[in-house]
Amino acid sequence: MPTPSHTLPLPHVRPDRPLTSAIVAFLVVYGVVVAASGWVSDILPPTARDLAVLTGVAVTAAAGVWVFRDAFAAGWDQTTARPLHTLGLVAAGIVASTAVAVGTVLLLAVTGHTPTGLHTTGIVPVRDGAPLLTMILIGIVGPIVEELVFRETALARLGRRISPVLALVASSLLFGALHVRGVDDLPLLLDTATAGMVLGAFFLLARRNIVVPLTIHVLWSVASIVVWTRMAPPPLA
Repeated sequence: MPTPSHTLPLPHVRPDRPLTSAIVAFLVVYGVVVAASGWVSDILPPTARDLAVLTGVAVTAAAGVWVFRDAFAAGWDQTTARPLHTLGLVAAGIVASTAVAVGTVLLLAVTGHTPTGLHTTGIVPVRDGAPLLTMILIGIVGPIVEELVFRETALARLGRRISPVLALVASSLLFGALHVRGVDDLPLLLDTATAGMVLGAFFLLARRNIVVPLTIHVLWSVASIVVWTRMAPPPLA
């Protein structure tokens, strides 16, 4: 007699698939964009630099949506099948993100560090340039790329080969490391890595529904941009 399953059936559960050439190509493009965002600042004026980086992020996101279209379809089916469950996870994720962020910022402040890094430096174009376009690219398009890289690719695939807890820690540390600008920002790894832990934990709680961490990430990024834009000092005349 077969053993009865106590798991809830979910529609459109995507099959576990290995790293395909399309996924590898997407990761390569992401790596190139991340690397280029560092050295273009030395050879391009600020406006051209921001445009180049934002264009690279937008192109990477478009490629990622196509490559991972099955994950988005599965996530959408899971969300529409259990909308209140998904909404509850998103709400809990926002609360957890806020609590963790406040705690890490206070800890960093006590140790004499300021939570800057890539996210807070990236708000300058929002204040001084094209606010709507930059808000969309940094607050929405950027999180799409990061969720596909760190949750859908790193966490989901590592979690099939090692302990989910170890996969969560490893993917979160990688997520945090790629948000600091240099050695001086290493203490800020705590801020971004804990954010990655929250997003990854809710990805697992949502049974790998990419819609959940993506929604949390987008809402949190947009709110952070608004807050940091208002707190940032005005540009020098």
